[in-house]
Amino acid sequence: MVFLAAGACPAQEIPRIRTRDLEKMLQRDDAVYVINFWATWCKPCLDELPNLVRLADQYRDSGVKVILVSLDYPAAYPRGISRFIAREGIRIPVYWLQETNPRAIAAAAFPAWNGMIPFTIFLNRKKNYEQILEQEIPGDQWMPELARARRGF
Repeated sequence: MVFLAAGACPAQEIPRIRTRDLEKMLQRDDAVYVINFWATWCKPCLDELPNLVRLADQYRDSGVKVILVSLDYPAAYPRGISRFIAREGIRIPVYWLQETNPRAIAAAAFPAWNGMIPFTIFLNRKKNYEQILEQEIPGDQWMPELARARRGF
């Protein structure tokens, strides 16, 4: 599975964030955000990553920011996550959420979240739009979801 480039790309730094940082991230209003919660061990997460990369590439200069938030176990941080990102050629921002309590993550991201991943939030704070999908998103569903987020309805 190669997302952007044939072969590995240089490893990007994977910043460690906490739930308070996530809460701030979810309040940003400088762009339309697509924030995906995933892990290297989650097959549905890995299946949808190529779609996220394409989305980020296609809308990079259009006020859309795609962010990946890894929920990998502490043993995978930073080396395992960095290796995976480099091997797959992913060049969009990746953060590792240093939180083991799913209730704390839910309180920061979405109180009704059941803890399953993949989990994606489409945000447009300027238009008061928030859409949360607690499932793997099929390839043909990304663009309609993003269009709604950009319009705000």
